Amino acid sequence: MRTVPHPRTGEGTAVPAALATAPRAYRPAVAGALVGAATAAHRRAGRQAARRLAAAAEAADASWFTIRSLEGFTTS
Repeated sequence: MRTVPHPRTGEGTAVPAALATAPRAYRPAVAGALVGAATAAHRRAGRQAARRLAAAAEAADASWFTIRSLEGFTTS
């Protein structure tokens, strides 16, 4: 059985391309800008995930759950 090669999507090529095309004197600044952008995106994603989780917790209504909901379940 032959393995199927993974498609090359081109992801991850922007950073080396940006650093390779930048003049040597500007490479530290370009690298810093790229690290800063990645950090900001990571933090933004974390805040959005926390916001979605909080919204889901607020939207959950406990009125559907009663003591009788657990009838039939036994503990051993």
